[in-house]
Amino acid sequence: MYKTIITLLTSLSVKALAAPLPTAIQEQNFVANYYPGNQNKTPVLVLEGSGSGIPKVLAEKISQLGHPVLALAYYKEAKLPKHLEAIPLEYFEPAKTWLLEKSHSKELAVVGWSKGAEAALLLSTLDERIRKVVAIAPSHVVWPGIVPGKSFPNSSWTMGDQPLPYVPYKANGNIRSLVDLYSNSLTDTAAVEKAEIDLEQSQADLLLFSGGKDSVWPSKTMADLICKKARQSKGEKSCVHHHYPNAGHLLDASIPLDGDPQANQEADEESRSLIQAFLR
Repeated sequence: MYKTIITLLTSLSVKALAAPLPTAIQEQNFVANYYPGNQNKTPVLVLEGSGSGIPKVLAEKISQLGHPVLALAYYKEAKLPKHLEAIPLEYFEPAKTWLLEKSHSKELAVVGWSKGAEAALLLSTLDERIRKVVAIAPSHVVWPGIVPGKSFPNSSWTMGDQPLPYVPYKANGNIRSLVDLYSNSLTDTAAVEKAEIDLEQSQADLLLFSGGKDSVWPSKTMADLICKKARQSKGEKSCVHHHYPNAGHLLDASIPLDGDPQANQEADEESRSLIQAFLR
């Protein structure tokens, strides 16, 4: 069971759309590509999901809106961890600072999908310079890492060399899909309470997206919980969630993962407009 689960998780890579070549960042202690964009627009840090490496599809979407974009890898690149486990959140710090200095800005936004959305929300609780987060297929909790051949991986993230509390996978005979696995794991209320992302510590406004035919995890349920907590501490307008019942995990017709192609295309187009208005 666990071997099948890990195999499915590690297969969620994506192919990049045709796009102008960005600049590879050299001689820095992070791995990224940079799209210059308009210096009058909010700089954006873009994070990939479990496919990892340097994000391309999502970074291109945001760069097309005119924003300076730093497409940051956090594993599965040279000199970075091989697997999505025990990724130090401190790794993201120099990348954020570099982007702010490059853009002559005091604030930034973070855009991520899936595991990248999980990371984006976590980072917003640690850095008041992050004022906006776009999270596609987000999670309200920290999950285990994704390591082929390892049945019980540790937390995806660490701080101060210590693993962040996470919700362990809880599998049984009724598990037939990844969504079943994640949904079943969320019934561990004690683990969920410890692993919940502390959005009360975030200064960012949140824009969330989810698809009703998400084949990976229950993104609508988790997005609803994110907004509920954010609104309790920061007000009704602090979190907006757009749900597309027939779209898939990443709301992208170019990625044949799940969802109805037409619904993915429509969600992609509408979400780009919503993101553009949100980021400004």
